Amino acid sequence: MRNILGAIHIHSNYSSDGKNSLIELKRFFMDENIHFICLSDHIEDLESARYKRLIEECRIHSDDKFIIFPGVEIEGKCLLIIGIDNLEDFEKFKNNDFTNQKKYFTVLAHPHKLSRRKLGELTRGNNKIFPEAIEVLNIKYDGRHLSSPAGIREFLRNKNRIKPIFGLDLHEIKDFVGMLVSIKDPEFSYKGIISALKNGNYQIVAEGKEFHIPEIVPLAFYIRLYFFHTVNLFLSLVNRFVKKIGIKIPEKIKRKLKKAI
Repeated sequence: MRNILGAIHIHSNYSSDGKNSLIELKRFFMDENIHFICLSDHIEDLESARYKRLIEECRIHSDDKFIIFPGVEIEGKCLLIIGIDNLEDFEKFKNNDFTNQKKYFTVLAHPHKLSRRKLGELTRGNNKIFPEAIEVLNIKYDGRHLSSPAGIREFLRNKNRIKPIFGLDLHEIKDFVGMLVSIKDPEFSYKGIISALKNGNYQIVAEGKEFHIPEIVPLAFYIRLYFFHTVNLFLSLVNRFVKKIGIKIPEKIKRKLKKAI
């Protein structure tokens, strides 16, 4: 039985704040033995012609060993919609029409940005939007800013219909942390992987180990989560400082520090 690994919430240079091209992302993630990535480029940065090029480029750089899924982040709704390979559907989402949302893998991102009422409405599908997963950790934000673990709380309340997921929110390769999803023996195809994600047939993985959220979240778990936040914040500040004074920390050391966390 084969396990395949994937990274969720990746920004390419199709986003205004994304640094890496698709081919750079492919080379990097293949070197990390990761088999697919799910893009979530900012819908605000994309028009139809540009998204059409993104779909085409994703197809060019996908093969029987690695797949790039095009997708968007809709910041106003804190949503990632992954796998949009149809220009007409993209245009509908761009115009706030979510009638075809169920065709794709939908993740509730940045839950700490939403009020409890709004978060509850989205997880229950009250707005006719039905996310299949929620970010219990967003590496860019939760790793650098102390915020309440709203994603974990909401997952535990709705675990019968929503799955937890790690969002890398990666804008630059150097910020990679090995918080991934693992799918057991899927059909290695565009439809096969999207289907597995939509049906929750995956496990979240932290640096190669399956990560399980306790049914009743103990105090120790929250302490561990906030420790992760605090250390990442500290490392981020140190990185900015050494950059400012012109010292370059070798990537291998950075990676070891991230793994140690």
